Amino acid sequence: MAEMDGHRLKAVLMCVAWFARERPARAGRWFRRYRKKVRAYGTNAGGTAEGLPFVPMFWEERLFCLSLEGIMYEKEFWAALDKLVESSAIIIDRPKGSAHPRYTEYIYPLDYGYLDGTSSMDGEGIDLWRGSKADQTLDALLCTVDLVKRDSEIKLLLGCTEDEIQTVLAFHNQHELMRGMLVRRT
Repeated sequence: MAEMDGHRLKAVLMCVAWFARERPARAGRWFRRYRKKVRAYGTNAGGTAEGLPFVPMFWEERLFCLSLEGIMYEKEFWAALDKLVESSAIIIDRPKGSAHPRYTEYIYPLDYGYLDGTSSMDGEGIDLWRGSKADQTLDALLCTVDLVKRDSEIKLLLGCTEDEIQTVLAFHNQHELMRGMLVRRT
């Protein structure tokens, strides 16, 4: 079985993502049609079918299912978070420039707080970073792992510019005992 390179994988995922977002009712039909056309070229063709890269069927079917499932739930996931943000008061308990209560060498680069009336893995409210944009929409979230507390959490990023997003990501990755991974809203 042929291996799929990164460019082919990206192209297939982009096509699947576009169809699933823009024309969800047609996504399954498109996939069946695309699969037949690629099979018509054969596994030795190595070419394209109507400008789309050749992808081995084993990988193509699994990528389609994973991508479509993720896209279907992605909108619902962000909508649920939006509802939490809209229905909760934002409490900023660590303003930009303040020091961490225990680790005073860590200075908060943005306003840091939580959503009142919510709970997270640590039993406190869902954490958030508030950026400088006038529009305080949910831009992304950060999944963090704290090896000292032995927990993981999410931290919402509201109204953050690209520079602020990168600053928050760096803040959560400055020590080997704390790591963060960014999940952008698409």
